[in-house]
Amino acid sequence: MFGCNVETFRVAMEGDNLEREIAKASLRVALIALVVFVLLALVLGPWLWNNVLRRLVPGLGRSRWYDILLLAILFAIVVPA
Repeated sequence: MFGCNVETFRVAMEGDNLEREIAKASLRVALIALVVFVLLALVLGPWLWNNVLRRLVPGLGRSRWYDILLLAILFAIVVPA
């Protein structure tokens, strides 16, 4: 999902120095991307749901921050990258 796979973890643990540093940098970037994604989902998700989507679909109820986070996790599981 964020550019890492099992091979990246293996190289970070067992590769030579140059490969190890590249793999560690890739893992850092993936972690930062994951944190940014979660923060955006927590901040923008409820606002978009409550202020935009509820106008378009009147039958929807209000959402809280954890509703949007759980919905994002559900989509990540159902729709593979």
